[in-house]
Amino acid sequence: MADGLLDEAEGLVRQAHFEEALKKAAKAREAVPRTGDPAALRQRRARADVIAGTAQVALGKDADARATFERAIQTDPSLRLDRANTSPKVVRAFDAARAAASGDAP
Repeated sequence: MADGLLDEAEGLVRQAHFEEALKKAAKAREAVPRTGDPAALRQRRARADVIAGTAQVALGKDADARATFERAIQTDPSLRLDRANTSPKVVRAFDAARAAASGDAP
């Protein structure tokens, strides 16, 4: 169920339906099971946060996006963005969140 919601949320971001994508990403994060392979569950939660953070950047909610990206990084410290297919603005927000999460932020 969570995977389908994540796919739908990503599709909404691609279609520039950012408010809907935020809602769908939140539902997807909630739908991630509490039991199972811990690494896979963390990856799904982090994916939901990346989708939500991307939508927040697009909506100009930069502080919210940074907090969401920080949560994604805390959930899955190995998380990386596909920089070739990600907006530079989203990459900058994600990098700022990574710096904050690691204590390197100004």
